[in-house]
Amino acid sequence: KLWTCENTMNHTLASLLLAFFGLTAAVQADGLPQPTGEVILYVHGDIEITNGAGPAAMFDLGMLEQLGMQTIITSTPFTDGVIAFEGPLMRDLLDAVIANGENVTLTALDEYATTFPIDDLRNHDFILAIRDDQGLISPDQFGPIWVVGPMDDNPALGKEDMHDRWIWQLSVIEVN
Repeated sequence: KLWTCENTMNHTLASLLLAFFGLTAAVQADGLPQPTGEVILYVHGDIEITNGAGPAAMFDLGMLEQLGMQTIITSTPFTDGVIAFEGPLMRDLLDAVIANGENVTLTALDEYATTFPIDDLRNHDFILAIRDDQGLISPDQFGPIWVVGPMDDNPALGKEDMHDRWIWQLSVIEVN
């Protein structure tokens, strides 16, 4: 679905909602600002707010940062030791695009994909980690986006049946 402003009141409400979600750049008529840097994440499917030529929301690094950065200090099932990760909460991204589906399919740069209930991302503090102790996470080190949860605070997130939520090199989110 594409979201459009039908009158000035809707446009004002949309602008206030986008400001609430931290997206303060110039607002397009269909919702999100256009990315000014390299697009690192595409969100499509059952969403109401987009900024693409089609029914997609595109995010560059700055747009993700504007969603509000959170820090998670945790170990992971895939690395040694405890690492500080920083990025926006996944649920804040889903709220920013008004995601309506029941499931999400997350796809990595290497085309690995996994599908699971959207509530797993809404009900846990998963972040779109774009930084770790060493700075920006590069593609050869799980980046540019790695979905990370606070496993040390919530050991259930580290169980093997939750490992597919920890997708690295995330590039596409489909809401269905």
